Amino acid sequence: MRFTSVLYKINFGRHFKDTWKTKGVLKVPREIPKWMIDRGIDIIDPVQQKRKLEVTEPWVHPNPRDPIWGVPEKLMDHADWHEDQVHMFGNETCLLLGVKQAVILAKAQEFEGLPPSVQKLVGRVEQKDQDELVQRIIMQANVWNPAEDRLPKRMDRQDVGWNYKAEWGIKSSDTMKMLLNNLVRLCFMVTSPHCPTLLHDRKMSRGHYTYTHYNFRDTPLHIQAWAELATWSRQPLKPFAGQDVIDNTVNHKFPDMFPIAPTIDIKKQNVHQNANKTGWKDGFGSPHTHTLYLVNLNKWGTSQRNSRALMFCMAHSIAQAKELYGNDVTTLPQPICVQCLHSDITTFHLAFFQLNTLDFKNDDGIKNLVWFDSNNQLYKKISPPRKLFKSTKYDDYNHEVFRKILAMFVNGLSLKEEEISQQRVAPTS
Repeated sequence: MRFTSVLYKINFGRHFKDTWKTKGVLKVPREIPKWMIDRGIDIIDPVQQKRKLEVTEPWVHPNPRDPIWGVPEKLMDHADWHEDQVHMFGNETCLLLGVKQAVILAKAQEFEGLPPSVQKLVGRVEQKDQDELVQRIIMQANVWNPAEDRLPKRMDRQDVGWNYKAEWGIKSSDTMKMLLNNLVRLCFMVTSPHCPTLLHDRKMSRGHYTYTHYNFRDTPLHIQAWAELATWSRQPLKPFAGQDVIDNTVNHKFPDMFPIAPTIDIKKQNVHQNANKTGWKDGFGSPHTHTLYLVNLNKWGTSQRNSRALMFCMAHSIAQAKELYGNDVTTLPQPICVQCLHSDITTFHLAFFQLNTLDFKNDDGIKNLVWFDSNNQLYKKISPPRKLFKSTKYDDYNHEVFRKILAMFVNGLSLKEEEISQQRVAPTS
């Protein structure tokens, strides 16, 4: 009989298990050998020695404020922790239905376009070379910037098979912020010859934070409003609409969301404050909010972005109303108005809010007012397919967009009518 090479091999697996079963246990003698006792060797029990070496007191770092050794704080130990939860609207809150949902929360009637009082200001203040300056600002934000940051990987939805190379350049967030900052600075430059008291009447802040709260149909709703830039005035803005328009809002009906609550997209949290913060201390010379400037770093739609602008404008209006008339005010002696400009890289959206009432118990009575002038494209970015960012072209400059921004900026200022009529020029194409 002849064995094959497979059967002739030794099964080392079974052989190893059998060997380990018989010889794998190390037998340690339980008794001390006699020769160790004869030599006088001191035998130490390791179990007893370990107990002696254990530290009875815990080790404490000499610098307890060092964050490396700090103990993470529990959320319940926070100073603003409350047992009851509230809805918190913040910078990252996205309303799914956008403006349709926000007008219910703000009890506001929506209008399209610019308010009549702002529309009259379009083109009243201009500078001969302002279009050239705006185009320089566009190029500075997009091209004339020495920043070299790693850019996210590109993907063309029309050509998904093309693999773009890694690129370095200007981040989109930096482009938006630089463009917005320089346009506001240009507004100051163009307006200052026509308004000698501009620097006295207007103040500007960066990264402004406002916190306020109100009860929407017996549901506590808190708002944290962040703004990239904000301008402030010594005098409040005049109402965008007269008393007749306000009285006609009584018959306005809101869209129906039943059975879904308008607060469904707003997260609940236990850390909150029952406070009203405008961001300024008492005695500040320009306490009235004029315009909020927001940067759209998200991928939301136009309606969702407008809804955030509406809620932030309402937050500033409510905070200012409580600061002026007390925390329990519901009927305002006069309306409070706030403007908002939010943009991405190429498109600007304008919002105008007028707070007429703080009675949010139901939908009856007069309503607040809001105007939206959306999708104002200042220029176009044309990226050739299968090309790098450096090959991007900029075209279709629209000078009407900056004229609207300038009209929003000069709203509320006392302009010198004689100089404006003499220095007014036709815009260049």
